[in-house]
Amino acid sequence: MTTNIALNDTLHRLIHIYKKQLVQNIRAEGIALPITHIRTLKSIRAYPLSTGKSIASSLNRDKAQVARVLNDLIATGFIEKQPNPDDKRSQLLALTLTGNQLLDEIQRIEQRVGIQLTRGIDPLALEQFMQTSARIIKNGAEESDHNQCGD
Repeated sequence: MTTNIALNDTLHRLIHIYKKQLVQNIRAEGIALPITHIRTLKSIRAYPLSTGKSIASSLNRDKAQVARVLNDLIATGFIEKQPNPDDKRSQLLALTLTGNQLLDEIQRIEQRVGIQLTRGIDPLALEQFMQTSARIIKNGAEESDHNQCGD
C-alpha cells in the first residue's frame, strides 16, 4: 500500500516537472503554442492521413475542442487541409513547411529537456526505467481499453 502511494506521488511529480520544464523551454524559445496544439501537430506528423476525427480519437479529446485547435493551426499556417480522395465528406490534414520546422525545433527542445532531466543517471538504470515505464503505459492502455468495452 505504501509503495502504491509512493508510486502515485512519484509519477505525478515526474509528469509535473517534465511538463513544467518543457513548457518553460518552449516559451524561452519564443514558441507560444499551448501543449494541446503541439500534441495535435505531433499527431498529424505521426499519422500523415489524419482527419479531425482521427486526431480527436488519438488525443482522446472531443471533436469540438480538436476542431478549435485545428482552426487555430490552420490560421497560423502550421497545417493545411487537403481533399480526402477516399471520402469526399472529410479532409486530410498535413503539416506545412512552417509546421514541420516548428516541430523540428520542438523536438530539439524535448531532447534538451530529456538530457537535463536524466543528467547523472546511469544509462542502464535509464534503460530499465524506460522498460518499466513502457509496461506501466501498456497496463494503463489495456485497462482503459477494457473499461471502454464495458467489461
